[in-house]
Parts: sequence; structure tokens; C-alpha cells
Amino acid sequence: NASAITALTHGTGRAGALTLSTPSLIMFDGGLISTATGGDGPAGSITVNTGSMNVSSGASISSSSGLNVGVGGGFLFGNGAGGTVTVNATGPVTITDQGSGLFTTTFGNGVGGNINLRGSGIQLSNGAAISATSSGRGKAGNITVNAGNQFTMMNSSVTTVAHQSSGGAIKI
Repeated sequence: NASAITALTHGTGRAGALTLSTPSLIMFDGGLISTATGGDGPAGSITVNTGSMNVSSGASISSSSGLNVGVGGGFLFGNGAGGTVTVNATGPVTITDQGSGLFTTTFGNGVGGNINLRGSGIQLSNGAAISATSSGRGKAGNITVNAGNQFTMMNSSVTTVAHQSSGGAIKI
């Protein structure tokens, strides 16, 4: 089983915020740091303060709001807002491999969380992603990347997607 640090709520209460401070963060093999809300309470924010960060092999940092119940799009509900995902790295950030990345998602009516990424250099490769998505009526979150001296992408993506609402802004 993958390792995980999570905070979630399914009711009207707020999910807890997560703050991690470490000289180096290494995540791999599907490791997960996440907050989520399935009801009307907001998802908590995630803040990572680190020197360097390496995320690979399907590991991710994510916040989500709302629920998708059913097959083929199903029934989307929940009014809670998604949490903001913030990574403050003083050194390099490397995100590599399919399924690895930073994600915010809203399925219901709540606004999706924003993604803020800062590092001295940022490299995305081999299918890595930074993505803010809305499947419901809530607006997708914004993405802000401050890459310091270097931003490199190889076979990867930085996207906002909205199926029933507005996509967020991307600033690099």
C-alpha cells in the first residue's frame, strides 16, 4: 500500500490543513499528500516548505472537492471549495513519471483549489503533470509557477480543465 498523509471531511466541517517542513521531500511509489471534502465543508490547504523536492512513480500532492457518484460521469455533488496546494522550495523541484504531480480537482459546485509552486529550478518529465480540473459547476483553480532560473518540461503538462465551468489561469 502507498504511504499517505491526508485530511478529509464529508460533512459541513472544514478538513484540516496540512503543513510539511523538511530539508528535502522525496515521494515515490504512489505516495500521497492530500486534503479532500465530499460535502459542503471546504478542503484544507496543503503547504510544503522544503529545500528540494523530488516526486516520482505516481506520487502526488492533491486537494479535491465534491464527489462523483455513478458510472459514466455519474452524479456530481458537494459545495465545498477545494484547498490550495502550495510548494515553497528554496532548491530544485523535480516531478517525473505518469501520475506524478500536483493536482486540484472539483467535482461538485465548489471552487477548485489553486496550485502555487516555487523553486530555484523546476523540471517536469516523462508524463508528470500540474493540473487544476473542474468536472462540475465549480470553477477550476489557478496555477502559478515561479521557476527561478529554469523551467523544463519534457513530455509533461501544466493544465487547467473545466467541463461545465471556467478553467483557471496559468502563470509561469
